[in-house]
Amino acid sequence: MPTTSAVAEAEPSPTVAVVAAPRATNEQRIAAALNQLAIDVAGDEPISPSIDSLIAYDVMDTTVNPKTGDVTITICGWPEGTVFDTVRANLYSTKTTSDGTVTATHITSPTGPGECLNTELINTALDHIDEYDIYWDGILTDPASFDPDRVSGTLFAEELVLRTSALTEGWVSDEIYFAEAFAPDGDLRSGTVADLLYRRYIDNDLEILEVVVCRNMNPASGIYRGGALIDDERSPDAPGLHAVNAYQLVRANEPGSRWLVAGNPALVWSDCLGVDDWAAAANGWRPRAAPLEVLEL
Repeated sequence: MPTTSAVAEAEPSPTVAVVAAPRATNEQRIAAALNQLAIDVAGDEPISPSIDSLIAYDVMDTTVNPKTGDVTITICGWPEGTVFDTVRANLYSTKTTSDGTVTATHITSPTGPGECLNTELINTALDHIDEYDIYWDGILTDPASFDPDRVSGTLFAEELVLRTSALTEGWVSDEIYFAEAFAPDGDLRSGTVADLLYRRYIDNDLEILEVVVCRNMNPASGIYRGGALIDDERSPDAPGLHAVNAYQLVRANEPGSRWLVAGNPALVWSDCLGVDDWAAAANGWRPRAAPLEVLEL
């Protein structure tokens, strides 16, 4: 009869099944990295200066390193306190847990090649110009209604407040008012007759976003007193079709700042479409090292 030890030796050893760790797809890795980027930008925990300072960002591209599984998210980021945006290649490592959950962790966000225009940056700027136009139309109609305290630091930059105060005081003294130069055909996205133009530049250490707009001329435009037109400000040879405005916008200095209008030079009774190249003509009117370019919305 075999002994107990012999029986034990004859029985096969138990086997342990090896379960392979879940393998994430590229789509899962990208989704995890995008989700973590959104959390990092919105959160209060410091991640890196380039992430922590973002007001908004547009995703331009995503790629996955086939060897490491790291995800690169190329964004057009708009940092706080500036009119400029930056292309950044945000690198995230990814990890898959035992239950198949994919997580991502920020590694670095170096500046990437090329240029971009952030959607939030330009949309908020155009919205601010629309707000300014509505307010300014009321001031032209009733110059005495200008209230420096209401618009300083919220709608106008301080220097424009000072210039406008002097202007409106003179208009009130002369008992004159104005009809707006451009026809009220809609906002900047719908009421223009030529492409919107834009550029960004630095002038005396001040960052400026400039947007140039061409709209149909208001045939009633001019200077009025007591209900009567006293000057339509039109020369005999002026085409008379369009009004052109160049809005200069800056960012306020305080955190959580908004756009402010710093200037608004204009042409009246002009013609934006009677030239071969509208952008070139606008650059001829307002020449700078940084050229005006067509704004693609």
